[in-house]
Amino acid sequence: MGFRDPLLTGVLEGDASHLSARGPMVCFDSMHVHRALAASPDEARAVSPHLEAGVRVIDHTTSTNLSHFAEEFERGGRGRFEIRGLERMRMGSEHPACLRIGRGVGSLVVPEGSKTVPAAEWIARVNPGALEDDRPAEEIDA
Repeated sequence: MGFRDPLLTGVLEGDASHLSARGPMVCFDSMHVHRALAASPDEARAVSPHLEAGVRVIDHTTSTNLSHFAEEFERGGRGRFEIRGLERMRMGSEHPACLRIGRGVGSLVVPEGSKTVPAAEWIARVNPGALEDDRPAEEIDA
């Protein structure tokens, strides 16, 4: 079984490249994600991956890779990089490249013994203050 590309569609609107992500973004998908971002047209002065509701997890590796791509894109003078929908995700820690879990995810299989635990319980263990703002995503200021 192969890994699935979480970035399904891309469109250039004016000088902005919009990519739609609809699945989990984990280390196994890094090659697909990087290839899609790097394939943004040269005339794109902004690249914006949009995280749809199906993006229920972004792991540390993918977060790190997205950060590196953003830094290189902006430092190289190409333009602006903005991930849309990231505010819907709960952070697993204070680190900017931490694991992020979508709101409404009920449970996760975690590395410690591969048992299933409620996602909120696992996040609370990793980052106790992360769940204090439990408003629906629509109510969170961007």
